[in-house]
Amino acid sequence: MALSKMRRELIAKRREMREAARHILDRGYREWENAMISRHLSGPTGPTSVSVRTGRLRSSLRKVGPTLKGNVVEVGGRLGVGSTDVQGRARIHEFGGIIRPKRARMLAIPTRRARTAAGVARVRSPRQVPGLFVIRSRGRVLLARKTGVSGRKTPGGGVAGRRAGRGTLEVMYVLVPQVRMPARLNARKEWRHMSSRARGKLKNEARRIFGRRR
Repeated sequence: MALSKMRRELIAKRREMREAARHILDRGYREWENAMISRHLSGPTGPTSVSVRTGRLRSSLRKVGPTLKGNVVEVGGRLGVGSTDVQGRARIHEFGGIIRPKRARMLAIPTRRARTAAGVARVRSPRQVPGLFVIRSRGRVLLARKTGVSGRKTPGGGVAGRRAGRGTLEVMYVLVPQVRMPARLNARKEWRHMSSRARGKLKNEARRIFGRRR
């Protein structure tokens, strides 16, 4: 009878520990998600953060689990859940790397004239912008267009503010063969920090439920 009672108590303690672990890990995920959004996904673009453009990268955070395998509770976090475009952006911002053109010879980097206030390109492709032509300036290859006659000086200086015949040149894109992107997001580092805190909480719960080892 005593052995049966001890077994029931042990089962109850294991159940309590699993629930405590589920709660701690679930809270840990929320801490990681909040840290990613507040420190790395809300801008401005810098060594450890990116600016908010479409918001799809922030909304791509997902919790995995919790799952129960025997007496083990597992919870994971993912960044980049969604379209292949979102997955690619999450990967390049987390690990860094080189972006090369897939279908064209050069990448077209939009200038601020071709971007919205949030920094997003106004159109998907320069082909959608009428009147573009290639010019070279100071070793750079640019896509520009000629606007109507204007007496005011266009902002930006350089080629962008140059009068050309009966119009003004506006540089819309800079053409480059590739772009090297640094790693910025630190999702794995934030997860390690959260996991370290969660392990401490789990140890405290285990001592409370099962008692200290003698």
